[in-house]
Amino acid sequence: MKFRLPINNKLTLSYSNYIYVDSIVDRENSLKDIILKNIKDFNLKKDLRLKLEIAPNVDIKIIDDLLEVGSISSDLDIILNENSKLEYVFKTDCLHDCSYFCNKCLKSELDNKINKNIKVTLDGQNAVADIKISYNGAGTNILNLETIQEHVSSGTKSNLVVKSALSQFAKLLSKNTIKINKDLKKIESLQDTKSLMFGCFSVAICSPILEVESQDVVCKHGAAFSRIDENQLFYMQSRGIDYCKAKELLINSFLH
Repeated sequence: MKFRLPINNKLTLSYSNYIYVDSIVDRENSLKDIILKNIKDFNLKKDLRLKLEIAPNVDIKIIDDLLEVGSISSDLDIILNENSKLEYVFKTDCLHDCSYFCNKCLKSELDNKINKNIKVTLDGQNAVADIKISYNGAGTNILNLETIQEHVSSGTKSNLVVKSALSQFAKLLSKNTIKINKDLKKIESLQDTKSLMFGCFSVAICSPILEVESQDVVCKHGAAFSRIDENQLFYMQSRGIDYCKAKELLINSFLH
């Protein structure tokens, strides 16, 4: 992959960590690698603020793997230009990458809070953004998620899907905003949040916000909450799969 750090660009004056993606070799890319290749001596474990601009006609998939290096608080501002396409994927189990029924996690008395702010600005015509968040929370883990899908140009599309599976005292706090500027045409912007609750004290709070100032718009949002289907668990056990493994398989299939 090739990246370019622009010189004397206005964005660099207000946002010190700025990366411009103007060509790619592989479509799928690690966010951690993108940062380390372009910003020298950068401490990924501190609070991260990053502006990432995708050049016109670039199609890229970004895997947000910052949790692997202990970065639990990040603020990402992604700009899409004309005909650029973004698939952004953020997945997490627990902070120490445990399995769902890890005793250490379930007995933890400490709040492990992940703060993730993601703003995607569709600045060029025909730009497309697909944002996928999967959160596998256990113990007292909290995901504090805030997203903004801002449409600045006509003919743009964005889609946000947030899935969470919450056990014990795990929480999802999700604030998701769609902004559509004035006098735009052929805009499509969607949000969908689904939570699988199987903890007695687990919590999911979802706050969709729509700020629409144009008429030619398809804009939808939805939120659904459910529990594991006991009939599916019974069926899997009748085929020789033990209860915990069956439960884990159902959770993983839901998240992915």
